[in-house]
Amino acid sequence: MSELHIPDLGEGIEEGTVTAVLVAVGDRLEAGQSVIEIETDKVTLEVPAPRGGTIVAVEVAAEQVVRPGDLVLRLAAAPEDAPGDTQGSDLGSDLGSEPGSEPGSEPGEEPGEEPGSEPGSEPGSEPGSEPGSEPG
Repeated sequence: MSELHIPDLGEGIEEGTVTAVLVAVGDRLEAGQSVIEIETDKVTLEVPAPRGGTIVAVEVAAEQVVRPGDLVLRLAAAPEDAPGDTQGSDLGSDLGSEPGSEPGSEPGEEPGEEPGSEPGSEPGSEPGSEPGSEPG
């Protein structure tokens, strides 16, 4: 069983208000899936879960004031999780990374290749012209 907690909301932000609970007991949660929306005096943000599992208890409700470290929900371990994983986790521990994406790469793009360039072409050269030849 895992527990997910409210992450650090930012420098100088001590609390926020839950504006929406996006999951319910019994839902199958995927890593990276948004769990709740929190509004602070500076920003409204969706908080993703760092791991998957089945939700067995939701401990927050809409319009509830929460602080970093407050319990959000309890998860039964996902089948792919290691048995005995009972440690709690902050929801925001993986903020900024999307599952399945690698930094600096676009889908279908070869590593080290410039976007929009063709193999063997040089910047500034025209197709069909040879280096060093003058047009016409």
